[in-house]
This record gives sequence, C-alpha cells and structure tokens, in this order.
Amino acid sequence: MLPHAMDFNRMAAADRLAPVAEAAGHEVRELSIPQAAVAAIESVRRLVKELGCPSRLRDVGVKESDFPLLAEAVMVEAPLMQNPRPIGSVSDVIEVLRKAW
Repeated sequence: MLPHAMDFNRMAAADRLAPVAEAAGHEVRELSIPQAAVAAIESVRRLVKELGCPSRLRDVGVKESDFPLLAEAVMVEAPLMQNPRPIGSVSDVIEVLRKAW
C-alpha cells in the first residue's frame, strides 16, 4: 500500500517525498521537487518488487467487494487526521484501494 499512499499524497507532500528519492540513490539536483517525489514513489515500488512482496491487493486476497468495508475502517483511524492530503470521504480511500487492487 505504501507506494499507492505516497502517490495519493504526492501533490500535498512532494517536498517530504523528494528526500526519499535521494536516500534511494537518485541524483535529485537536476530534478524538480515534483519529479523527485515521483522518483521516490518509483523507488519504493522497485523495493517492494525486489523484496518479493505483493504489490497489489488482489495478490493478498482482497476483493473489490471488500473496498467499502476497508474504506470505512480507514476513515475511523486517528492518524488519518494527520495525512498530508485531506481525506474527506470513503470515496477518497476507495480511490487508493482501486489503484492498489
């Protein structure tokens, strides 16, 4: 889920994601902050793949029909209030779940 959450938050947190690209070994001096944020997300995607971890929710048995229940559970999480991009509704969460599915 991490690269999908990073992508969801990319526009609101590019300045916080950009250092991840540098930590992953990207030369960021030539990149804009938004470009470095994208590089950070791609680095995490590569890491997930290299570690052999599942990268899609369907690979761990999540069904699309589970999305509403999962989204409702996410909406009651306290850390949600600190998310860089405001999550205003269940549909915001379902958007991320669909991309991760």
